[in-house]
Amino acid sequence: MLQSKGLYSPEMESFITNGRSLENWDTLKDGVWARTSPIEAASLLDLTYDSYKNRSARDATVEELRAIGYPADPKYQYTAYLDSDLMKVAPGAAMAIAADPRAAYFRHLAE
Repeated sequence: MLQSKGLYSPEMESFITNGRSLENWDTLKDGVWARTSPIEAASLLDLTYDSYKNRSARDATVEELRAIGYPADPKYQYTAYLDSDLMKVAPGAAMAIAADPRAAYFRHLAE
């Protein structure tokens, strides 16, 4: 069913199961196969989306904008959502998915 919906990733499944599958499982050595289904594949965006979806621009100073190379004019008021704002959310986003085995897969790919 996951495969027909495009939600099955053989690479992700192999990583999560340490290369084990029904094809190479030996109940005499490995015990009972306890998995009821492969894991539903997701992108890193899918896993972290909720942490970032309600972000909104804030008042930005001329100094902040100039620091990122934007030629801000002090006569104007600016709003922005900067990389520094993203980095403030990132630790919470990482903690929210830390126990998800799919996050471990993406950490493995990044290494």
